[in-house]
Amino acid sequence: MGVLGSDLVLLTLGTTALVSGAPELVRASYLAIGLLADAVLVPLALAAPLTGIGRLGVAVTLAPAGALPLLLATVTLAVSEPWARTQFRRTGGTSR
Repeated sequence: MGVLGSDLVLLTLGTTALVSGAPELVRASYLAIGLLADAVLVPLALAAPLTGIGRLGVAVTLAPAGALPLLLATVTLAVSEPWARTQFRRTGGTSR
């Protein structure tokens, strides 16, 4: 089982626990998540630097960290930009 497969299993179990109304099913989902974390995720995390996945993990971590300032700048410009037309024309740049 790979990292992606274990993530999908965790997502499925977590979603089941979230939307289920049965306390027994919620408890069983969280117990399965705990077993999966102990038996699969910890060994995968310890083996990642040895297999080269660690370098990929650093790249996957740094890519969103680099995109965050761009996202914040875009949101800042979108919020601070006036919603209505301004007094300047787009073609000439002179006021009326």
